[in-house]
Parts: sequence; C-alpha cells; structure tokens
Amino acid sequence: MELRNCERCGKAFIKTSPQQSICPQCEKLEEEEFVTVKEYLQGHPGMPLEKIAETLEIPKQTVLRFIQSGRLEVAGSHAKVCINCGQPLERGTMCPECQALLLKELHSLHPSAPKPDQQVPPKSSQKSTGFHSRRPD
Repeated sequence: MELRNCERCGKAFIKTSPQQSICPQCEKLEEEEFVTVKEYLQGHPGMPLEKIAETLEIPKQTVLRFIQSGRLEVAGSHAKVCINCGQPLERGTMCPECQALLLKELHSLHPSAPKPDQQVPPKSSQKSTGFHSRRPD
C-alpha cells in the first residue's frame, strides 16, 4: 500500500491497486459521471471530447480517463487520444501541439535539450547489443 494524493481532489489516500489514481470518494463520483456520459453518448454518438465535458459539466480529464482506461471509445474502432489534451490521434500518444509545448518547457529547464523547432533524430537501429552471431562454416 502506498500513500498518494488524489489526481482529482488532491486529498491524500491509501492506494490499494496499481492503477488507482483517485480517492474512493472521487471514484464514486466518477462512476456516477461515467453513467451520465455513457447515457449521453447513446443519444449523441461521435460527440467530441470537449463538447461532452462542456455539455455535461464534467471535467475533461475525467472523460479522457474513461477513454484511456478503455471504458469509452472514441469515434473509430481503434482511435487513440492525446494523453495531454484528448485530441484524437492516428498514432502515438501525444499530438504535435502538446509535443511542441512539452519540448519548449523541457528546453526552458535544460538548455542542452533539443529546441522546440528542431526535429529529434530517430534512434539508430544499428545500436550494438554486445552480442555477436557466428557465421556457419
């Protein structure tokens, strides 16, 4: 067991499972909100994340947590969303705008980090593992 702060309300609670990020009181509230969102989506399929949160007055992060946990699906059977803003993605875990913002913040903390306008070069697949194979004679 581990003591941590609830991501939603900030109160301290004892974490009882690895994926638990909110306190038991907020879990109850989120379960009620989940039912509300699910019922709303039955009548409004394909509604964007921002519109759901705004219309139902539920925090965007809560709706995003429902999507990331697999409890709700985004339009498209295999759609992904940005882990920061919830924008639908074709691939990866973060949209280009959030990547640029993160890189800008990183550069402000560590000047030696790549600048926001620089592309990060892909890692070489030729990296030595220290193992070699023998050729058959």
